[in-house]
Amino acid sequence: MNRPSPFLSPHAHSLLTRSKYNDLITRDLRLHSESFIIDFDKLEPSVITALSDHSYEVALDLLQPDIQRCYLSLHCKSACALYTEFFELLVWLSDCAEFIDLFERLSESGPSEKLVIMLRLFALVEFSLGRLYWEPQKHCANTMKSLLLAPELKKLLGPNCILVLELLFGPVNSMNLRNLFWHGFVSPCDIEEMGSAFFYFPFAIVLSIGKLLQYREFNTARPSRSSEFLLQQASLDCSNICSGVLLADLVAAHPAYITSFSAYFEFIDHLFSVNPIPYLDALCVILVCLSMILRCEFASAFDWLDGRYSSEERFFVTIDGILQFEAVDLIPHPATVTHFESFASSVNIHAMAVLCDILSAENGPRIRDRLSHGELWFSRSIQVVDNSCIFERVDHHFRNSAELLRSCLVSILESSSKLNQDSVVPHRWFPDYIPVFHPIGIFVLEVSQINSSLEEFLTLTNQKTDAFQCRFSLEFWFPSASLGFTFCQSIVIDQLWLMVSTWSLLKTDSPGVNWSLRPAAIVNRLNIVLLKYLNALQEMAKVVRRVYSRSDLSSRQLASKDRMETCIKNLGEYYCWLIQLTTLIWFYWLGGAAGSSIREKLDVLSSQVAPSVSRDRLIGRLDRTSDKLHMWIKKSKWESINSFFETFPSYFV
Repeated sequence: MNRPSPFLSPHAHSLLTRSKYNDLITRDLRLHSESFIIDFDKLEPSVITALSDHSYEVALDLLQPDIQRCYLSLHCKSACALYTEFFELLVWLSDCAEFIDLFERLSESGPSEKLVIMLRLFALVEFSLGRLYWEPQKHCANTMKSLLLAPELKKLLGPNCILVLELLFGPVNSMNLRNLFWHGFVSPCDIEEMGSAFFYFPFAIVLSIGKLLQYREFNTARPSRSSEFLLQQASLDCSNICSGVLLADLVAAHPAYITSFSAYFEFIDHLFSVNPIPYLDALCVILVCLSMILRCEFASAFDWLDGRYSSEERFFVTIDGILQFEAVDLIPHPATVTHFESFASSVNIHAMAVLCDILSAENGPRIRDRLSHGELWFSRSIQVVDNSCIFERVDHHFRNSAELLRSCLVSILESSSKLNQDSVVPHRWFPDYIPVFHPIGIFVLEVSQINSSLEEFLTLTNQKTDAFQCRFSLEFWFPSASLGFTFCQSIVIDQLWLMVSTWSLLKTDSPGVNWSLRPAAIVNRLNIVLLKYLNALQEMAKVVRRVYSRSDLSSRQLASKDRMETCIKNLGEYYCWLIQLTTLIWFYWLGGAAGSSIREKLDVLSSQVAPSVSRDRLIGRLDRTSDKLHMWIKKSKWESINSFFETFPSYFV
């Protein structure tokens, strides 16, 4: 198929570039001070009919006079004049300063900056629409797709306004601007073909909605997620990252469909060369480029070249879909181990581990998700000084994310390029990065914390780990396993991507398969359980310190202390057993063996699928035991703990 765009379907390309090819006689357009306002209730019946029928090509052609009028009315206005004269139309936005900043930049922008402006504007609009009817403790739509279906929003804005929003952001056969821009389908040449007029239209829509809401009641209480995000940013260590490599040089060694984004990569290089660095702009473009390069590498590795493109017939291949392996379900032929290994070899597995940690992990920053949905906004006041709008800059808040993701982009480009791999400089920062948000990283972190807390506890009580390494057997669950394994946090960066790739190859997601055969379910369940064991051990250490610090114990308290000391030995043996158990689970149920390939991991996991009932029982009883131990320790029920160990480990079998 001869495609007019590197990644857009012919239909999407036709819609996005439609405005440029409409020759309008601008002198016939009568302009006034508010010509950029669209009265949704007065749209032509033919426009409403076309929008209602989802005939978006027809609707766009009919709306060209409005698009052109908005452009002619807005492009000659300064941002400061817009703010001072029409502030009341902007109060519904979560961050008015963001709107003014983006509008001010539009008139002098090239394709790459237009990309940034649209990305940030779409995010601002989405969140602001979502908070119009938001209430605490009430389930409210929080994505553009859901918002446009929400009856509350339709009641507030009216059906005609919703129809226009659907044209811009609606179903897959609409302009679908948010998804096409944020998921990396719109190239610099596409933006040039769109012309200048259309880019003012979303700004006009924002102002028109403000006019519509001017005398209506709406909510503005939905909070930002920025405070939570900033706490997570502090945990991202970027001190060892070097930014010396130019992305533009790396892209030059790639195929033509990748180099179609060269202007974006050059723009990132430019942004990192200025002072101060506009980290938020850089982060937005980096995310778009990551989406594009991973989609292309995924499509190539899985022998599915159509996956590079947008489509009206299927879901897009997105970075989230790749990291969570949902994109595999879109492939029209069976995905094999060879496909997965090909993809792993064409991208940097360490970079993929970082992306899993900070982009897709449920409890992580989910940077792309939060940013693209407008959740990371800041409340900023605006001052007018000498016909300029002055407001706080927020770029520094995004420094760690931008630096980290740029380095991931560099690594992936190097891995997938035609460059001689011997000339590629290894990235020394990867071994220092410890995933702490992904369930795999959390699992290893909690086991490491239990191990450290156990050593401190045994030192406190003058016990030695060597004394009770092998009292309890693990053969029931691992009959032929070696017990000589150890693992630590530093191996997670090497193993994470290979492990989750292997998990997606296991045929364990059908309704009839027990949850305990799904590694993702095991690790999520165990993370909850291990945290309870860590808390119980730390509580025991507090009790021991309190008892050992007293010299005035009564005879009854001394007897309790004796029972506690018996309990200390039992607990030490139990926690040593727990660490051995989780280590074997890591290797045999999760596929964490160092140095093994996806195929080797799959062989190990497939050979361990038989004892599903015993797995289920084991993890369930581990969970109940953790609750009991914590309760017994807090209440000094030493007899209960010692009685429990009389039946251990048969209780777990």
